[in-house]
Amino acid sequence: MKKQNKVLAFLLIFILCLNACSQYKKIDEPKKELKTEKKLKGTISVTADKKWIPYYEKIANEIMRKNPDAKINIKEISAFEALNVINIDMLNPDAPDVFAFPLDKFSNLYSKNVLSSIPGKEISNKLGGFENFDKGLAGNMKVNDKYYGFPYNLETLIAFVNTKNAKSENIDLNKKIEFTKVKDKDNILFPIFDGWYTASLNNASGIKLLNLEGGKFTSDYAIEYNKLEKNKQQAFNAIFDYWKKHSEKSIDILNPTSSSKYINENFQTGKKGVVVIDGPWVSSSDGIISNEIYKGNVDIYPLSNITIFNNSLSHWKSGWGLGINSRLNDKLEQKKLAIKLITELVNPKNAIELYKSTGKILENVSYKTYEESELNKKDKDLIKIVIDSYAKSKNKPIFKEYDEVWTTWKNAVLSWNTLKPKSAEDAYKNIYLSFKKLTDKLNKERVDNFKLK
Repeated sequence: MKKQNKVLAFLLIFILCLNACSQYKKIDEPKKELKTEKKLKGTISVTADKKWIPYYEKIANEIMRKNPDAKINIKEISAFEALNVINIDMLNPDAPDVFAFPLDKFSNLYSKNVLSSIPGKEISNKLGGFENFDKGLAGNMKVNDKYYGFPYNLETLIAFVNTKNAKSENIDLNKKIEFTKVKDKDNILFPIFDGWYTASLNNASGIKLLNLEGGKFTSDYAIEYNKLEKNKQQAFNAIFDYWKKHSEKSIDILNPTSSSKYINENFQTGKKGVVVIDGPWVSSSDGIISNEIYKGNVDIYPLSNITIFNNSLSHWKSGWGLGINSRLNDKLEQKKLAIKLITELVNPKNAIELYKSTGKILENVSYKTYEESELNKKDKDLIKIVIDSYAKSKNKPIFKEYDEVWTTWKNAVLSWNTLKPKSAEDAYKNIYLSFKKLTDKLNKERVDNFKLK
C-alpha cells in the first residue's frame, strides 16, 4: 500500500511538473498575431519617366501582391513635368502622391508646403548602408528634426571623353585638360548659360555665386569688375572667351533651344568634341552621347581631370529625393502605402535593377556591390567615378534663396547674344547688375521680414 502511495505521489509530482513546463512554454512563445504585419490598403499614384516604368511596375506589383487592398497607379510623365503640376496645384488629380525631385528644388517645394514629413531615420535604419544619414543627402531635406523627403540617388557632374576625337585633336588624355588652352572651343562642350554646369568653373575659381553670412547676402559677381580678385577675374574672362569664340562661329550652343542638339552632334566621332561636361544620367538616355559610350568611343573621367588656370573643376554634392504629396497628411492608410513604396524603390537589394532602369546610384550602396554585379565595365567605371567624384565635390548651399541664382545667371549670359559685348569687362556689366540687383533684393526682403516679426 505504501508503495502504491509512493507511486501515486511521484505520478502527481510528474504531472504537475509537465503542466508547469507547458504553461511556461506558452508564456515564452510570442503570439502568432504579433508576427503578422498589418496589410496596407488604399490607392496612391506615383510618377515615373518612360524608361523607369518597368522597374516601378515590378516594385508596385510586388507590394500589391502582398497587399490585395492596395493599389499603386504609375503615371508616365517626366520628373520635371510632374513638379510643374505639383507647383501649380498639389491637390490637382494629375499631381502625384509620390514623386522624385532634384535636391536643388527642395527649398521651393518645402516653402510651398507641398511635402509631407516622413520617418526618414526609421526607413534608413531598416534599409541600412548609410554611414551618416544626416550628413548625406537626407540633411538637405531635414527641417526642425523632421524629414520631408528620402534620399533617392546621388549625382555630380563628370567628364565624358571621346577618345577617338581626342586623338585626332592631339589632346593627351594622360594629362589634365586645361580649359583655357584647348585649340578649339568645341573641344569642351557644355551649356555656358546654364549656371548648374558653369558652377564647375566658378567653384574651381573660388567664385561664390550667392553667399549668406552674418544675416547678409553677398555675391562675388556683385563686386565691380576692376575690384574682383585676379583669379576670379581671369576665370570670368575665360568664360566670356568661351562664349565669344562660339558666338563668332555658331550661337547654337548659346541658345537654350538648340544647345543640347549642338553638343550631341559635335560629340560624335569625327567631330571636334572631345569632352562633354554632364551628369551620369546621360549614359542611360537615348541620345548620341550614350550611343558613343556603348560603341566604345567614350571613356569617363572625373571632372577634376579638367582644369581652369590649373585649378581642377569641381561641382556640387547633388542628388534626388523621393517625396510624398502633403495632401496625404490626413490620409494615414495611403501615406503608409506611399512610405512602403519609397522604401522598396530604394531598397539596396534592388540597386542593380534600379541603375539599369533609371541610371540612379544609391547613396547607401557601396561600389563593391556594383562592381560584383553583372553590369558591364563602362557602367561600373561610371559608377565608380561618380561615387569618387561625389565624395570630393563641394556642398551646395541649401538656403532657398539660392534657387534664384540659376535664373539670374541664365538671363545675364543670354543677354550677351543680343548685346554682343566686345570684351570681358563689357560683358561683366550685365552679370554685375544682375547679381547686384539680386543681393539687394534679398537683403531688403530679409530686413522687411525682420521688421514684420
